[in-house]
Amino acid sequence: MKLNTIIPVIYGMALFAVIRLANDIMVGGNYLKHSATFIFIELAGVFIGCYVSFFLFVRFIKYSCDRGVAVWKESVAVLLYSLIVTFSLILTTHDFDADFLRDIIIPMTVVPLMSLWLYSNMKSSYLSTLYDEQRLKNEMMKGERMQSELQMLRAQYHPHFLFNMLNTIYFTIDESNERARDSVEHLANLLRGQLYDGDEKIEIDREISAVRSYVALAGMRFGDKLSLKMNVDSCLTGVTVYPHLFLPLIENAFKHCGGDNSIAVDICAIGGGEVSLTVSNSVGGESHERGGGVGLKNLRRRLDLLYPGSRHKLEIERGDKTFMVTLRLKI
Repeated sequence: MKLNTIIPVIYGMALFAVIRLANDIMVGGNYLKHSATFIFIELAGVFIGCYVSFFLFVRFIKYSCDRGVAVWKESVAVLLYSLIVTFSLILTTHDFDADFLRDIIIPMTVVPLMSLWLYSNMKSSYLSTLYDEQRLKNEMMKGERMQSELQMLRAQYHPHFLFNMLNTIYFTIDESNERARDSVEHLANLLRGQLYDGDEKIEIDREISAVRSYVALAGMRFGDKLSLKMNVDSCLTGVTVYPHLFLPLIENAFKHCGGDNSIAVDICAIGGGEVSLTVSNSVGGESHERGGGVGLKNLRRRLDLLYPGSRHKLEIERGDKTFMVTLRLKI
């Protein structure tokens, strides 16, 4: 049998015994002289009242803790409740005679005091349980933080190791092989931006540097067949933007470049405190990404989060021989 079923019975027996002993000793009466019906009604009333009180006290404790009810208000509510319940039970078994006031003094004193004691102990147990649960949660959070810190340290070590290896490769390449050295340097620059630039704003020069590195690496696939024009406005110094917004559009242009293999990139400042990136590329007969690919879908989502509403504009235009994307950001 569960404790929450037994405890109200034990409490009811103790309450009944205290009232009977106190009343019989002080009054000098004999409770057993009452009829069996009288005793049964009082006993049933006491035990039912104890179960109801336990049920209500548990919920009132939770309500008081959640709402921040003052302790004195809780105490007044418990005392009033116990007085009303006790008086109601007495009315079912006693008549308004000369002994009525004498018979109710002790029950009307003992029950509220024991109810207040019971409520205080139940609340203390509830708060102790909450404290233990919170301490357990704190320990779990502490363990999770330690795991996160270890993962972060490992994540920091791996790029550090990678950059050391790239640096080693760079210096093992003959100095006369500038093309290979430049490739390693551009790759390191791209990786550094991807790994260390989070979702905080950065100097636009760092984003442009990543664009230049990507253009240099991707352009090697075309060799002399690529016609590349790149213009960067000198007035952009000091401007900050969120990272990794330009590269998806540049990458998309190289991925779908065809026809006469021409790509044009223009990054400039325009009136009204805006930065504009325009990327155009020639297209051949293949189907070009029309804003439905994963890359542009992800970019649109990031723009909605980082530059919501009218703070950004992404326009896509497709011609017979040219595909052009324009991104404007309000800074």
